Amino acid sequence: MSDPNTPPAAQQAIRRAKMEALVDRFDRVPEIIQAIVPYQAVHQAMIGFVQGVGNPVGRILEIGVGTGGLTRELLTAFPNATIHGVDVSAKMIDQARQNLSDAGERLTLEHIDLTALLPMKNGYDLIVSSFTLHRVGDVEKQIVYGRVQRALAPGGVVVIGDLVRSDDSGVINLYLRLWHQDLVSAGMSEREADDRLRDHLAHDRPATLREQLDWL
Repeated sequence: MSDPNTPPAAQQAIRRAKMEALVDRFDRVPEIIQAIVPYQAVHQAMIGFVQGVGNPVGRILEIGVGTGGLTRELLTAFPNATIHGVDVSAKMIDQARQNLSDAGERLTLEHIDLTALLPMKNGYDLIVSSFTLHRVGDVEKQIVYGRVQRALAPGGVVVIGDLVRSDDSGVINLYLRLWHQDLVSAGMSEREADDRLRDHLAHDRPATLREQLDWL
């Protein structure tokens, strides 16, 4: 876990630097990225859920746009929608702009502090976040969730695909062991896989599912 004595601003700067260091690898090494987190499968599950609800989707807010992977899938799945994507990393936003340059006026991207999200006057029909909020602390999550509630249009939907923490140490140990195996199978060395798990334990800050449902 992160050092509790490290000031919040410094912790945020560390997390932002680590995310920006990943930008160049996101699109070049898909096998390893998918082993770290199965983005595509989670994205499809998120979109499938929204389609199953069946509500009209006109305005979308994406929290943590990254390099635009989920954004591209949302643009395809909801062809009449516009998307406002935000991210704490300016480098991620720049890469997303390049990757999604054909989106035109359907997409706006903004470099922003997640806790500074402001609700739109008419609200969003859909608010999504994929593998972003586990990188911020519990207090920051609660701030984001509070703003998400105010930014949502009546009848709108919130879909979050992210890591959650188990209260069972046996489940945690099994998860880490299987994750390590997947990383090595995808091409990482044993040392690289060990380093990735150490980074996860030191800097990722997932909350339990129950906690996050209570905050929403």
